[in-house]
Amino acid sequence: MPKTVNVRVTTMDAELEFSFNPNTTGKQLFDQVAKTIGLREIWYFGLQYLDNKGFHSWLKFDKKVTAQHVRKESPLLFKFRAKFYPEDVADELIQDVTQKLFFLQVKDLILGDEIYCPPESAVLLASYAVQAKFGDYNKHAHERGYLSGDRLLPKRVLDRHKMSKDQWEERVQTWHDEHGSMVKEDAVLEYLKVAQDLEMYGVNFFKIKSRKRTDLWLSVDALGLNIYVNADRLTPKIGFAWSEIRNISLKDKKFIIKPIDWKAPDFVFYAPRLRVSRCILQLCTGNHELYMRRRKPDTIEVQQMKAQANEEKLQKKIERDNLEGEKRTQAAVEKKKKAEMEREKRDLKNRLSQYEETTKNAERDLQEQLERGLRLEEERRRVEQEAARLETERMEAIIAAEDQMNSQEQLAGLLAELECAVGKEPEGAAKTGLGEATPGKRRRRKDLFSGSEAFSRVDAHAIRAGAELKQKCVYEVKTIAQIITQEARTELERLRAIWVWLCHNIEYDVSGYLGQSKMLSSPEEVIAAGKGVCSGYASLCLKMCREVGLQCQEVCGYGKGVGHRAGQSLRDVQSNHMWNAVLLGGQWFLMDACWGAGHMDMQHKSFVKKFNDFYFLTDPEDFVESHFPDDKEWQLLDQPISREEFEMLVTKTSTFFSLGLKLIQPQHFYMITDDGEVNLSISSSRSVTYTYKITPRHDFQHGGVAEQKETSMSSWGVMSMSHRTMRLQILPRAQGTYDIMVYARLELASGPLSSVCSFVVECPAPRDMEEIPDNPSRFWGLQVGSEALGVAPGGSPGSQVLEVEEGELELTMKTSRSLMALCELVHPGLEPALAKRCLATQIRPDGLTVHALCPSRGFYRLSVFVRDYDKPEDRFENTANFLLHCKVATQVELFPPGLGSECGPGTRTLKAGLSKFSHMGALVSTQQGKCNVTFHNQQDLELHAVLWRAEGQAPAVRLERHLFCTFTDSRVMVSTSLPGPGVYRLGLYARTTPGADFNPLCDFVVRSSCEQPGPPFPSTYTAWGKGCVLFEPRVGLLEPAAWVRFRVRVPGAKKVSTVGEGKVALKMNKSRVWEGDVFTGGFRQVQLAASSSEYSGYMDFILAFDIGRSAALR
Repeated sequence: MPKTVNVRVTTMDAELEFSFNPNTTGKQLFDQVAKTIGLREIWYFGLQYLDNKGFHSWLKFDKKVTAQHVRKESPLLFKFRAKFYPEDVADELIQDVTQKLFFLQVKDLILGDEIYCPPESAVLLASYAVQAKFGDYNKHAHERGYLSGDRLLPKRVLDRHKMSKDQWEERVQTWHDEHGSMVKEDAVLEYLKVAQDLEMYGVNFFKIKSRKRTDLWLSVDALGLNIYVNADRLTPKIGFAWSEIRNISLKDKKFIIKPIDWKAPDFVFYAPRLRVSRCILQLCTGNHELYMRRRKPDTIEVQQMKAQANEEKLQKKIERDNLEGEKRTQAAVEKKKKAEMEREKRDLKNRLSQYEETTKNAERDLQEQLERGLRLEEERRRVEQEAARLETERMEAIIAAEDQMNSQEQLAGLLAELECAVGKEPEGAAKTGLGEATPGKRRRRKDLFSGSEAFSRVDAHAIRAGAELKQKCVYEVKTIAQIITQEARTELERLRAIWVWLCHNIEYDVSGYLGQSKMLSSPEEVIAAGKGVCSGYASLCLKMCREVGLQCQEVCGYGKGVGHRAGQSLRDVQSNHMWNAVLLGGQWFLMDACWGAGHMDMQHKSFVKKFNDFYFLTDPEDFVESHFPDDKEWQLLDQPISREEFEMLVTKTSTFFSLGLKLIQPQHFYMITDDGEVNLSISSSRSVTYTYKITPRHDFQHGGVAEQKETSMSSWGVMSMSHRTMRLQILPRAQGTYDIMVYARLELASGPLSSVCSFVVECPAPRDMEEIPDNPSRFWGLQVGSEALGVAPGGSPGSQVLEVEEGELELTMKTSRSLMALCELVHPGLEPALAKRCLATQIRPDGLTVHALCPSRGFYRLSVFVRDYDKPEDRFENTANFLLHCKVATQVELFPPGLGSECGPGTRTLKAGLSKFSHMGALVSTQQGKCNVTFHNQQDLELHAVLWRAEGQAPAVRLERHLFCTFTDSRVMVSTSLPGPGVYRLGLYARTTPGADFNPLCDFVVRSSCEQPGPPFPSTYTAWGKGCVLFEPRVGLLEPAAWVRFRVRVPGAKKVSTVGEGKVALKMNKSRVWEGDVFTGGFRQVQLAASSSEYSGYMDFILAFDIGRSAALR
């Protein structure tokens, strides 16, 4: 018995093993594989193997398997692959298994970059592959990351575009969702429909040499042979359709192609090896046989296969419809059950809520009764304590009055001595007062009261009583103190009443401070005049506190107020300010009624009354930022700071603390630039907006102009905001010293911003850098309120400088709703008209994509303005300002002028019913000088396309001839064959009513790097409409005196003819395609005409072809 041979055959989705007799032929083995996998369309496939020299070869069917050059190994290895490709997959591929094998093989070739695929088509193809694998998209079942384990796109596409894997998967997922309820078999077929339009689909390449031994490439495909130069496998130099070839002969390695035209010269080339020659001849023979077979009526076997396939598809459709009907019925039942359950649930909730409400009301009544009883008991105890306290105070007052009368002269002398010393008490006296504090954990201001509203009753009485006393000319300290504190119940409330009265009734004595009049300081003078300096406020506060039984001290020291200069040394400087310390509950607290009443405007030499509650019982660690006492004990800090430390502190205003700001860096007011820059950052607990001002070094005076208008900006800094932290990068343009003032306010507040802190920056040497464009807003990046305008903060670039690579930047912003957008690009050396040609904006329902060109080096400002898409009456609001930086000038060609506001597929095309675009981006690049943009027209709009480019070299023919549209069912294909390298605008327009104006849908920017001019398309007439498809020839300039094959599909036509020197009738084949051969000799144009009547002599012209010698053909 002869020894058997083991074989392993790998298909695209399975691995098969066989044992056969050594005498088995290649045909027998192939039939066994086809039978095993259930394949009947065997004419497309073959068995591929690696020969003993390492080259891929196809198994010959007429020879024994063991007699061929298969590597001698066990088992023998073969791959079951498609050897020949159909011209039209939808029309020729019958079985589902055939479509699946082609789908898997073509997908593998595209992902391996053996078939070149542009990025936009790659994303669309990936979505069809996902649909074929997962079925319909379900947001609940297909959670984020469900595509992470799949290889979706070619590595070239992933490497070329700077997008993360998640971003690519999101684009594929968007398309997956668009496919709706497409079944998996249809997804496979749609994949192949798109793939067959790719330039390298179904092409086998071989290295050859010309007669002159020049290296060339030969391609063999379903339509014929093409010759390419060695450096470019995308643009053929010579093409031979199968219909134009009379004979192909092979002798050893020499090939001779003989055209049908006897006058045309033969084309000779040489293959590198004899095996390659035989492989080429085998592919040529097989493709030519299939080419001729397609143009003949179907065989009985094929007709039976098609009928069976149609029957199976119909049966599957019926089953799917039945299943969908059952699903809908089940869903309706489930929905009804769910509605009943929800109704029962609501009823139960309502009853439970009623029970809970009844219970809560009862508990609330009970609690109110208990609280009322406790309040009454507490009030009773308080009244008893207050009565006892009043009696004690009455006795103490009688004794104190007697003592005061006995020592009145001594007390008057002591008071005069104190006033002459401008509030400077002896060191021993200050220590004595501070020593009366009760030791223990220090209480803060927030522990005493929650906010100013806690004193509304006391404040109102003090203000009202103060106004009445002033009207009655009452100036006695004791009387005023007793009347304004009548509503006060505690020590804190009595102190509050005094504080409020001082802030509202005493103004700062500006003329006295400037020496223009006598400086008032005694309490009586201050009250009578209604004004005083800081010592007047402090002494009056001291006397009024003592009148109502509060222990108070005057504190002398230095204040960072009027006349203060940042960095000023306080050594040997006399104290310039006075404030108060008050003992409450055994603990000392600080307050400054002078600063609480308002501030000085030194520019106008006036006092600005502005009640500032911050300086009432200010926490010591905040108070010491601006007040430095002569006696360090009155800092009230566990670790007092030194005079030098106080001098270096950043000057902060009360607004800094009231806004809850925190200085992250720097810690000192004085900064020196490092490499021409310094940085400062401030955080906040609430949403705060900022601005800043940079000026040459000058005095910042407390009480000066403390408000900054929002329009005042500086281009010497870059301010950004992130996570409630403001960062400011200062970049002085010139050597010198500068004052930096920072302003802020709550984000939702109105009115001007207030100064919060100031710094001094010294720049020994400025950085040599480009000019930064002015920013119309305060921050770089997303602006305050952008989220309310519809821009999602999570999916947009941050506030950092965006580096531009190779002169071009793609910027994407996610949106929470459909927006309309306008963009502005600003550069110091870029004219506004040219700047508009540097922008292309794509608007989608869930995002915006801006393509920006930066032709010159330096900084650019890219501003984005938005409004709601469906509200054209709204004005555009600035939502973002991005700072771009281009390090190197590039020779980038600008976008064509006249680009629309919406480029690429997006919201407008979606609303118009256009979907499934082959190119999802606004930019389309081609190395071959041609491209096809396909999409679906669901609403059957009347469409129009325009090709346009900037001024330059005029093409040989009009640009409209380089554009060709094909409308089949709902699918539209816009083909371009560009006349030269450059940048073009491909515009799509539509109208719903005949005779109305066409409205713009979107623009594509088409970039071509192909130096070879693309041939024009034929001219079209109005009869060229929906369903018309041109297969051959696809060029509008025909070679003279040559046989040309015409193949065209015209729906409803009863006869189709070419009209030139004479009329040639075309014949309809089994695929309902009109075809025939026409000789182009002796005339300048061939027109294609059709008629819907078989008997009418009248025909409509549909296409026109010019005849002339083209340099691209030979």
